[in-house]
Amino acid sequence: MTLPLPSFSTRIEHHPKLLNSIKLAQKRAANGEPEGLVIWADEIQNARGRHGRNWSAKPGGLWLTILLRPNIPTTQAAKFNQLPTLCLLKTLQQLTSLPIQWKWPNDLVLHNSNQKLAGILSLAQTTHQSLDYVLWGIGLNVQNPLPPTLNYQNSNTPTHLIATTLQEQGSQLTPREILFPFLNLLEEHYNTLQQSTFPWNNLFKNWEKQCATLQQYVRVYQSPNKWIEGIATAIQPHNGALTLQTPHGNLNILAGDCYHLQTLPPHNQP
Repeated sequence: MTLPLPSFSTRIEHHPKLLNSIKLAQKRAANGEPEGLVIWADEIQNARGRHGRNWSAKPGGLWLTILLRPNIPTTQAAKFNQLPTLCLLKTLQQLTSLPIQWKWPNDLVLHNSNQKLAGILSLAQTTHQSLDYVLWGIGLNVQNPLPPTLNYQNSNTPTHLIATTLQEQGSQLTPREILFPFLNLLEEHYNTLQQSTFPWNNLFKNWEKQCATLQQYVRVYQSPNKWIEGIATAIQPHNGALTLQTPHGNLNILAGDCYHLQTLPPHNQP
């Protein structure tokens, strides 16, 4: 039996304010909610990023959580989870003239800067060797106010990303004007990605050229006390892994917090 394809643009659940959209989506998924649900909030009071870090999600930004049940093996999950980042990048490139790039694995940044516009959080629930469901939490700074601690001018940490907004960069776009073009593009690629004939390698080569991480000396944290440094030389199209050139050879890393370093590599690491 052929299952109906998700229609992201017609299954939007809008909330003026939520405590946490990811937790709401997890409950829906556990209760059997079909894929294609988009939870859109004007404000999220208890937003969280990677490793539970606080995320400011005030009115004026675009805050989404999308529920999907992709028919792909778990080995393809890392590559699949880069899809919303790349679709959001393409949407913003079509709607603005800003020099936006994507930073591995799931951030949008301004070219040649450490200013961050967007981040995507991916959560997956697996059953044996298949994906039960995937949640994409998407946060894009559009016209929302930023706390002083996130202001670029107040930071002296060159390796960390500092938040900025589209409005700060001269754009007059609203969250609603970005939402529907983004969802339409995401749905198009999501539906075709699950087909065996999808030309992923050709598409990914084009996206790879727009990656700010390549040819940078980076540090990737796989846990708070475990990290690897090296030159980012490639992104593997079959699984989305970042290839690092290190003194011990090339390493492929599937996930982690990636920082672009602006200092010489140390002789030792913990």
